[in-house]
Amino acid sequence: MDARHFINLTTSLQQPTRRILETVSFLLNTELSEEQRYDLASLKTVASQTQALLEKILDYARLEAAEVQLENIPFSLRSAIKFALNQFVQINCFIHSSVPDALLGDPGYLRLALINLLENAVKYSPGGPITLQLQLEDGDSSRPQLYVKIQDQGIGMSAERLQEVFEPYFPSQLDYTSPDGGYRLGVATSRQIIQLMGGRIWVESTLGLGTTFYFSIPLQLAVGQSVEQLRETSLDQIKAMVINDDSLERTTLCQDLASWNIAVEQASDVDVALKLLQEGKQAGHPVKLVFIECRTASLDGFVVAENLKSRGLLDGVVLVMMATEGQRGDAARCRALGVAAYLTRPFRPIELWEMIHFAVGLRQAGRGSNTLITRHLLREEDSKYHILMVATPSASVQHLKILLEQQGHQVTNLEPKVVSSLRLDSFDLVLLQIGGREVWALEIATYLHEMKQERKDYIPVIALTSDTSADWHESLRASGVDDCLTGVVAAERVISFIENRVLYSGGFESP
Repeated sequence: MDARHFINLTTSLQQPTRRILETVSFLLNTELSEEQRYDLASLKTVASQTQALLEKILDYARLEAAEVQLENIPFSLRSAIKFALNQFVQINCFIHSSVPDALLGDPGYLRLALINLLENAVKYSPGGPITLQLQLEDGDSSRPQLYVKIQDQGIGMSAERLQEVFEPYFPSQLDYTSPDGGYRLGVATSRQIIQLMGGRIWVESTLGLGTTFYFSIPLQLAVGQSVEQLRETSLDQIKAMVINDDSLERTTLCQDLASWNIAVEQASDVDVALKLLQEGKQAGHPVKLVFIECRTASLDGFVVAENLKSRGLLDGVVLVMMATEGQRGDAARCRALGVAAYLTRPFRPIELWEMIHFAVGLRQAGRGSNTLITRHLLREEDSKYHILMVATPSASVQHLKILLEQQGHQVTNLEPKVVSSLRLDSFDLVLLQIGGREVWALEIATYLHEMKQERKDYIPVIALTSDTSADWHESLRASGVDDCLTGVVAAERVISFIENRVLYSGGFESP
């Protein structure tokens, strides 16, 4: 069976699967007995696994049939990586500070390539450490290359298996205990994506010791940026200090900071901290970022911070309090001391990196004095979007609205006839839910496109339509729609599409 037949078959199977998922999700939001809820939850699990497998087959088949056209939109590399890592629990991530964040490309397919390779590492390294590393390849800075390394300490591969690792495998029987149903498509799909991006991928493995996948892809920087400029504004311009009497925690944190080229000093007690801070200030190289452990065997971090602040040693410093276990009243004490961020263990390096950038960025912009950055705040920043949904009232529209709101998004649902009285300033995304070839959709798309020209930033408009014909999609795009979702549009698919194309893209700019 060729790739085109796989696409047709998979697409036809997706529609009833989506309908099952949509119906089960709706029923789970109604009053049910315990037994009914259990049975429906079990059905949703199986349907979700089937849907995920169908998506994997479809991804592979589309790439095999050369039907994929990569996007070239602005996105945040670290946001794409963070979302990929959120699918897993045991991945250690290290991103070199010279790696640019604002890029042009296809964040959805980059994330898919990463997730497939990470899934493979998790599958063959149960419970073992897995490391994701990103850095720039040495070479011509006018054509930067991103170098990615994914290393596990799992079962490894034999020389024979290594020769076929990039080839797809289709089992005779579906295995629901495997994340890919027993199919080996993830690595093969990642190879296709990376090659489509103009990159290369290779692998090294030793049986019994683990496997390491490598790939490199060319980077296209966002408009107005260069590698040299990004290096000048990276975190390696910041001098940091870690104050903690636990040598293991102190060393681990310092290693994370050093991996981003941050110059870091260590202090095991307040006397050492005082000495180093004073010396740095007198030498004209003051510490700008200080990490203090809230509670240790011999230190009260809040008392240490008060001591340093009373001596003027925290003026202009971004102060981060770390805690093994948060306690009631910590947030109030942090705000009273002017603490910039509060982070509890365990945390991933990428969470630490994001918190540092957020805190430093707010302080540099003069907006961080009254804001305490926490893990919760970062999640809120990532996940809340105001979505305008234009559609005639129906049960499916209301169901989609409920599910989007359950994901943390704010949804405003309007009928087509009242959209002309609305401004777009408060929205992050527009969804047009269209039954068929409805003229109002073209009129509203044109109206929204004209309104977007008045704005400096760009708001994506996505059409959800049951009409799959190419000429209808071309008409929608010509009127100003950015992309279309077709067929039976289940709410889960809409959410996945938004996450891939919009919410983790770092924002759109007008083409």
